[in-house]
Amino acid sequence: ARIKHWYLKAYDANSEGDPVDLVPSNVPPDQPLPFSLRVDEGGLSSTLNNAIYRTSQSGSTITFEYEDASGLRVRKVFALDPESYVITFTADVRQGDRVINPHVQWGPGLGNVGATSGGGSFFTGNYVQPPQAIYHDGEDVERIAAASVPEQPVYDGTFQFVGVHDHYFLAGAVNPGQARVEYRPVTLPARDDPAEQRHLLAHTYLFPQPASALKFYFGPKAF
Repeated sequence: ARIKHWYLKAYDANSEGDPVDLVPSNVPPDQPLPFSLRVDEGGLSSTLNNAIYRTSQSGSTITFEYEDASGLRVRKVFALDPESYVITFTADVRQGDRVINPHVQWGPGLGNVGATSGGGSFFTGNYVQPPQAIYHDGEDVERIAAASVPEQPVYDGTFQFVGVHDHYFLAGAVNPGQARVEYRPVTLPARDDPAEQRHLLAHTYLFPQPASALKFYFGPKAF
């Protein structure tokens, strides 16, 4: 019940015509995938992210459900907009009669394009801005370089949008209202040349209430 690949069919990542994938490849298993859930109770996070979910689909809405003998019940819903790059996401986690409000983890991003210092794509080299934190607080758009994130990794506020962007693409929550966002720089070997490095930026959301019909944008910038 997480996103392993997010291909943009209208954008080529290389001269072979492979589509851009906004989920990085060859990421270590200890790094979360987009829409992983994290809770502060024992090994429950591992269950939430590694359990086998029952799936159902209605049109462009996909529902994942899990339940076990301990009383844990999880329901994750992804409603995709076929005309845009917007995902409407709902997470309902319950332990017996108790509602649990999980963190929504995005994991390292954005993809491989622009995450290395060079390469053979239009999206690399001098055209590239590496991933940065970005948010709009209703007055200004703020951009935080990955190197500056350790100085202040956590931001609380009422956002019009908040997430991670690079030169061409953006992943983030749209009009989430009050939210807490934590950023974390991640450096990984390059996909094709281990001597190079990919400089990525992971982020995690916590909303005052469990995620219900929240909108996320995962696609190209449309200026």
